[in-house]
Amino acid sequence: MYRSWLGRVSEGPKVDALDIEQEYMVPNAWEKDEDIFVFVVLAVPHDRPEGDFTDEEIKRLSSIGVVQLFLHSGERGRMAEVMIFIGATEFINAGYDYDALGLLLSYATSSESGLHLSPYNFYVRIPVINDHFKALFRKFGFDQEKAVPEHPEYVELSAGRVSWDADFDLRDWPP
Repeated sequence: MYRSWLGRVSEGPKVDALDIEQEYMVPNAWEKDEDIFVFVVLAVPHDRPEGDFTDEEIKRLSSIGVVQLFLHSGERGRMAEVMIFIGATEFINAGYDYDALGLLLSYATSSESGLHLSPYNFYVRIPVINDHFKALFRKFGFDQEKAVPEHPEYVELSAGRVSWDADFDLRDWPP
């Protein structure tokens, strides 16, 4: 499915599809690296009644993107680069990007995750021309902006104020 998304990417730098052998290697690399966290975003109908999903229900949901955390040591301790990719505009317009990012940040800063991350040690690199995702991250307090000298087509946003917590609730959406 992501191959069709890559064909429609109109903002930001060119992205190349992986060949099938590379696709099979990627999940193995993620599983072996303790500093990479990848979460698949599934399209849950907004009109679905509340409650837990069965395994069969989960298998029937479409994968619409991923959110990722890349951990490393930085000037302020343990840092977390955040990445988000939602493939289709209709899912972005429906708020799945907001939901996915809120859940990721909430999980990553919760005591249950065991990651011990300060909310102020998150950052994201976004193509300069991608106003939608810059605005999305600003809703969550990523309001410190700086240039990325080695990649002038990107801007780096970091969390200067915290506007999420471990009790992020999708029922509070839209903000």
